[in-house]
Amino acid sequence: MKSLLALVLLALCPCAGAAPVFSNPAPSPDAKPFCGDRPVRLLFGGYRAINNSIKSGETRFSSSQIRHYGHPNLEKFQGEYYWALPVTIEEAGQAPAHYAGKPMGQPTKVIQARALVRFGKVHHWFYQNTHPERSWIPLR
Repeated sequence: MKSLLALVLLALCPCAGAAPVFSNPAPSPDAKPFCGDRPVRLLFGGYRAINNSIKSGETRFSSSQIRHYGHPNLEKFQGEYYWALPVTIEEAGQAPAHYAGKPMGQPTKVIQARALVRFGKVHHWFYQNTHPERSWIPLR
């Protein structure tokens, strides 16, 4: 009987037994004069500021190497406020074509990068190299 009553209560008010939902709060309206509007993701992927930065040659990678875009967050760097856009980049590593007479695949390096955007323009890029996702040594 108690479970039936609980089901009826949940059917009438779905928020009665729901766990609280945590999300990033919207930035204060005071952030707009310091770093501009929050960057909006484009329909076909990416952010306009990052795409413009890649086209102008400010980075060493291309847009085809980007695997994931993160959500923009406010960040303070050297006394200025920026929108920090995390980006995951996949890069082919250097390896010999053969090892012990067996062909090898190319290793893949994953790089975590962060673009600091202010008023729709990338001002700083930060890179952090990580370990290869797969080994370039063949399995026996």
